[in-house]
Amino acid sequence: PHVATRPITDDLTDAGREVLQNIAEHHVHVMNVTSEDGVPAFSYTVGLWHHFEQPEVIVFGLGVEAADALLHAVAEACVRGVRFAGGEKHEGLLVDLAVRFLDVDAAVAAPYLGAAGWAYQDEPYGCVQLVWPDKEKRWPWQQGVRQGLRDVQPLLGPHP
Repeated sequence: PHVATRPITDDLTDAGREVLQNIAEHHVHVMNVTSEDGVPAFSYTVGLWHHFEQPEVIVFGLGVEAADALLHAVAEACVRGVRFAGGEKHEGLLVDLAVRFLDVDAAVAAPYLGAAGWAYQDEPYGCVQLVWPDKEKRWPWQQGVRQGLRDVQPLLGPHP
């Protein structure tokens, strides 16, 4: 492992133990965070950095089931040797739509990825944001994209 996760000890909560066991057994734990205080719902991985030196992935604005399936597909691709880096476009993770990855600065990621900070005991880890387009294949930063898509996908890093 590149960055160790915290050990599984008797004093952990059930939730903490579940995170660490999923990382150990399935390479990844997906955290789903509900919308609050104007921040749209988001989901993120914990464990990809530990197993693959793949930056953890955050995605906004998808339902729990869709986000969970998408982030598990990312983890499965990592097992096969695929890596996802900021500035890249990838086909095949979503049906009929490409996705893009944006680099996210550690200081920007930290408030969102609380469980990753906890699991890595505040050791540095990478993060990328997975951004998805609208049905017309327009990105949140492009002209003509509907405001609703922009609202549910705040951009945490530099974009094209």
